[in-house]
Amino acid sequence: MSVPRRRRALLIGNEIHHNDRWARLPSARVDRDELRAVLSEPTIGGFDVEVLADLDALRMRAAITNFCQESVDDELLLLYVSGHGAVRPDGEFAFVATDTDPHDLTGTGISATFVNNCLEDSYAAQKVALFDTCQSGAFTSGFRTRPTKGVSTTPLTRTAPVRPRGVYVLASSDVDEYSFSGPIDESGNPTASVFTDAVVKVLSSGSAGTTGGGFVSVDDLYDAVHQRLLGLEPPQTPLKSSDHVVGSIVIAARPSGRTSAESRVGEEASARSFAATAPESDDDAGVAPDWSRLLGYYADIVRADTTRPGLMAVGGDDYVDLTGSERVLRGVLDPDGTVPVPEGADALIESARSEHGPTLWAGWPTVVLHRSAPSGTQSGQPLCAPLLIRRVEVVDDGGAVRLRPISDVVPHPGLVSSCLEEDEAARLLWSYRPSWHFGESARMATDADQLLRDPFGLPSVEQLRPEHLAGRVDIATPGEGARNAAILFGLPTSSAAKGLLKDYVQIIARPTSIAGTALAALHPDTSTDDVPKAEVSLVTPLPGNDAQEAVIRCAMTRRLTVATGPPGTGKSQLVVDTVATATAAGQSVLVASTNNTAVDEVVERCHRIAPGFVVRTGNRAARQREQAIVAGLLRAQKSAPDVETRHRALRAADRSWSRARDELDTIARRENELLAAERACHTEEVRLRADPAPFSRAAPPSWVDRAASLAKARWFGDWRRRRFLRSFIGADTADHRFSPLGRFDDADKAAGDTSQICAALGRWGKADRDRTRLRELVGGVDDLAVQSALTEAETRRATWGRALTADVVARRARDGHRQIRELQQASASDRTDWGEFRRALPYLPAWASTSLAARRFPIGEGLFDLVVIDEASQCTIPSIVPLLYRAKRALVIGDPMQLSHITNVDPGTDATLRSRWKVPRAWLSEHRLSPVRHSAFAAAEQRSGPAILLDEHYRCHPDIAGVVNRLFYKGRLTVFTDPAAPGRVRLPGPALRWRDVAGHAVRGPSGRSWRNDAEATEIDAVLGELIRDLPDTATIGVVTPYRAQAELVTELAGQFGDRVQVGTAHKFQGGERDVMVLSLVAGRNEAPRRFDWIDQQPELWNVAITRARSRLVVVGDADLWRDRGGVGAELLDAASAAADAVPPVHHELDDDLADRLYEVLEQVGSSEVRLRATVDGHPVDGLLSDGRAVLVDDSGAAAQPGARLKRTLTRSRLSEAIRIPAWTLYGPRALELIERGKPPISEDRTHRRA
Repeated sequence: MSVPRRRRALLIGNEIHHNDRWARLPSARVDRDELRAVLSEPTIGGFDVEVLADLDALRMRAAITNFCQESVDDELLLLYVSGHGAVRPDGEFAFVATDTDPHDLTGTGISATFVNNCLEDSYAAQKVALFDTCQSGAFTSGFRTRPTKGVSTTPLTRTAPVRPRGVYVLASSDVDEYSFSGPIDESGNPTASVFTDAVVKVLSSGSAGTTGGGFVSVDDLYDAVHQRLLGLEPPQTPLKSSDHVVGSIVIAARPSGRTSAESRVGEEASARSFAATAPESDDDAGVAPDWSRLLGYYADIVRADTTRPGLMAVGGDDYVDLTGSERVLRGVLDPDGTVPVPEGADALIESARSEHGPTLWAGWPTVVLHRSAPSGTQSGQPLCAPLLIRRVEVVDDGGAVRLRPISDVVPHPGLVSSCLEEDEAARLLWSYRPSWHFGESARMATDADQLLRDPFGLPSVEQLRPEHLAGRVDIATPGEGARNAAILFGLPTSSAAKGLLKDYVQIIARPTSIAGTALAALHPDTSTDDVPKAEVSLVTPLPGNDAQEAVIRCAMTRRLTVATGPPGTGKSQLVVDTVATATAAGQSVLVASTNNTAVDEVVERCHRIAPGFVVRTGNRAARQREQAIVAGLLRAQKSAPDVETRHRALRAADRSWSRARDELDTIARRENELLAAERACHTEEVRLRADPAPFSRAAPPSWVDRAASLAKARWFGDWRRRRFLRSFIGADTADHRFSPLGRFDDADKAAGDTSQICAALGRWGKADRDRTRLRELVGGVDDLAVQSALTEAETRRATWGRALTADVVARRARDGHRQIRELQQASASDRTDWGEFRRALPYLPAWASTSLAARRFPIGEGLFDLVVIDEASQCTIPSIVPLLYRAKRALVIGDPMQLSHITNVDPGTDATLRSRWKVPRAWLSEHRLSPVRHSAFAAAEQRSGPAILLDEHYRCHPDIAGVVNRLFYKGRLTVFTDPAAPGRVRLPGPALRWRDVAGHAVRGPSGRSWRNDAEATEIDAVLGELIRDLPDTATIGVVTPYRAQAELVTELAGQFGDRVQVGTAHKFQGGERDVMVLSLVAGRNEAPRRFDWIDQQPELWNVAITRARSRLVVVGDADLWRDRGGVGAELLDAASAAADAVPPVHHELDDDLADRLYEVLEQVGSSEVRLRATVDGHPVDGLLSDGRAVLVDDSGAAAQPGARLKRTLTRSRLSEAIRIPAWTLYGPRALELIERGKPPISEDRTHRRA
């Protein structure tokens, strides 16, 4: 149990609010005062407490930001908010400030995302948040809550959760519950809120805490408060969230269980613990580091972020046994903060002091395992690794060599990864904190014992006594487990890291050269768009959408462009078209990604357009591929490519496409104007309580202007208006008896009435003129012809784009034959080929490699015109620095909702390196440039502004994509997947299915990971059915969060051969299958907390679900996941009959249009009419029982009417729906369009009610 040296609390209580929607909360004043008293009490909380009251939104954001940014590494932060809470229209929770407008929660509330980001960006070792507001459980659970009392309720729907990481959150109530204020006491004074009152009483009474030692952990506090609130009516159920929080957090001491002597011992130990990794001062927090300091810091991060240590052979040469007393991990150091070099470590020390030598680590206790031996060791030889390790560096002390600890104590990454799931391991490594202080051997041993048992499931074979080491690793005792042995071992620098470090040396030596590169854009002092602007001629061999083309235009004109690419939105297609556009413009391009799969996908697509279009390079296998590609170009026929003709043909196709898009814009704009005219006429008809149309036909053409003029007349105005109105309606006709227009001369009518009537007639007449003119223009629009013209133009554009790209590749290969041949020869030799590469680059302008293979290319500023970095959310910032330096511009593509970057650098090492290079942590946090905390994507997005979202999804069946869109992307994606497209597998029945299996979860072989035999058996049956029903070309995948389950299913699925691929989400990243089977494994026989980690990894769920193209089969215990909630419950709901909800991307009609549509559909005479339905997963506005579907289009109301109309036409094609322009609902035209439409041809089309 960890007790940081510094403890700070910020208490915010908002009692008063400017808007009457938010009632006054006198309890908030009592809440903050009573909580301050108990937290600041030295014998209980010991916090430095700051209390703020009645803050407006601006001050509240500033207070939370400053509180979090001022934190240091060894610190516990506690943020408390008492007041009103609300849920925004998009489903996100928000805190209410004094000036919050209930109609603008997004702009005037304090969003959960903002608070979460502040807490995550804090460098504090431990962070706790207490929220006492209504519906505060929505902060992390991602539910859209019920409205206020008295308002009709709608069903609960879940939305994407905020997911605080490394923050322990206690919320006062569930997502659909109120948090109650305290009653007024007998004296008329307010009392504390129910939740805060319980917190205060639990802490002040010492009634919580079962962990011993007189401490109260946050878990203890939650359990005690939860118990106190049980049975309340109406219910108020506190919630907790602890994603990436490992181990207990001490929030207070128990007054009744801790003596003053114990307090003094704890304070003394706290003052002495881990002095070697004390946080650096941030006095220079406002000073931005220059490039030399920042890159020096990044280079040291690269050195520290070495290859993950693996298991070592017991008795091998990889380590040195330590004797006597363990000192490094316990923090028992000499006054200078060092320890002597142990005997027998001379060779290790000498190697560590060489250039790019290994890093040194001390570890204890040493765990012996009987696993597969690494290469170079004997089969069956026991392997070992220390459970806990701490990095040390070699220092010279007056000629004497000593070791100085420079990092935190962390679990051994290799041991963790061999025993736990990849993401469970990452979570432990990210959040582990030691619980002992200086010299506390017993507590250190207890902590190690607990860690061995859970989550490793390993015993201590020897009694753990770090002050009395065994002196060697015991292998005589059988069985796996920990030995009371400490070792010193070296971790070699990877070849990729060595290449990065060489690049850093050369870049740091020339800091002024950075200014002209894409790297300069990362620094806040540099503009992201200060490159010469030029006209962009798009070359798109693969037809793109508007968002993709916007990205390409930005990438060609801005120094830094960032795009968010959710699964199935055409990232690879975007990269191909970007490369084609750049190379056609005579520019060079480098495509890089973290994984080979993504790089190979782009290269394969490029080669289908033109062999040799992009040269693949990188590791040894990739270099062989490079040689093959270059050889293919040299062997190609030397025909004369006609680039000029292709270029002119493409320009002609572009003009045709532009005309087609202009036509869309014109149609959409006119339909919008016509809708406005129809509504204007309707508005005036309501005012007049009559339709002037019958009278206007006989009136002279000038009547409209005459009516408008008379409405303002003053001299004899009433008489003149009466005379005009008699003439307009025809006084001798009977029509006036049925209209207020005919009663204008009633004796009791004031003169003002005739003025209003004339004004209304004038407005109606002008609107009627407009609609008459516009009806002639758009009444004959043929949707099929419009869409065909656009499709034909897009096809021509892509065809000539492919032809031009192929000819450009051929011409450059011909023109640069000698330079390419020289590069091929130099690359095949052992000498460097950088000179030949530079000379050949104009003729081989497009290259692709992994991000760690930058050293393949010459180190030169702006070597490439453009670098495209894909999967940037998985890239560390230091790994892309050499790539950005080698390019003038950069396009960075990623998705924060997929797998994130991984670093092996612990916070202690990071703090030491920041201090060494004087890089302020607050500056890094503000600009998202921390290499430990932020991905390359986060850093780039911070500098470029909001990323351009690729918002059209084409991969997953709409029913599957709808779940992902709702959960992870807040409904911002438009799903255009065509389940009936050629080449797609079509299966009868729902695309999303659940197979209910109530199995038991058990540990896998050697106690690692989890598996569920019953689920594996069911999966075997599912695979058999799929193999029987699917065509031979169909692909199948089985994904599971647990390696042990993957291994079991792999064994069972061996009978199906290569058709079935099995693995965890990481294996499937970047891939897709026709059918995916998802095995959840969790069983009721184990404690729910065993599987909590998977609930807290939405990225894994997202990757697993979005691999499925046509069907997703989920195998798991339905009752268990229904109770657990989260994404598992969402999938269960989606697979059930209740999953017929229309996806959130459905464009809702306003009440007027919806009413008119219903009346029109009823006139068709169908036996059943359904509004807001789905057809093959695609939303439609109306559905008749004969299968005819209707889409009402008010595209012109959008910011880009042509783009909106294009999407509506696509939706109409996918759902075989009749497009009804909204204006037609104001007359008989809509009924004509529907009656003229025919029922769908497809007999097996699925129609599901919303």
